[in-house]
Amino acid sequence: MRWGLLLVVVVVILAVLLDNQLSRQDALEQGAEGTSPIPSPTQQQIAETPIWMNVYSPSSQLDGQPLPPGTVVEASDPQGVLCGRFVVVQEGKYGLMPLYADDPSSPRDEGALPLDVITFWLNGNRAATTPAQVLWTTYGDVRQVDLRASSASGETQSWLARTLHRLFSP
Repeated sequence: MRWGLLLVVVVVILAVLLDNQLSRQDALEQGAEGTSPIPSPTQQQIAETPIWMNVYSPSSQLDGQPLPPGTVVEASDPQGVLCGRFVVVQEGKYGLMPLYADDPSSPRDEGALPLDVITFWLNGNRAATTPAQVLWTTYGDVRQVDLRASSASGETQSWLARTLHRLFSP
């Protein structure tokens, strides 16, 4: 009986350690610099600095369909600071959306720096981008960035689902 109880305790401890490790790995894969994923910027205000670049898309999707009017497109820098927001007016399209840079004359972090990787969100759900990685480049630059996301975001998967996926996917 004692060996069975010991085995159960060991399995539980290993499951907790594995969950902790997978959470850290997911955060790093999602582009976070720390141990937690980049939070959705929805509750933040944009600091409109005098330095920005623009992004747009003629064909972005939410749940496999063209973006419906009213969809909120947001962008954040690697620290999770909101640097752009646009509300879709025309189906499937957004932009020109300014992505504001950090103001070097201010001690506050207002936005992106050159070569920062930008994270995009559709209605608070993390979006995949084409191109796969979007960098803040330079003042006045214009880039096409197509987005796609699902309302049922995969970021809420349980550790068991993530583990099974990793074990059995090619």
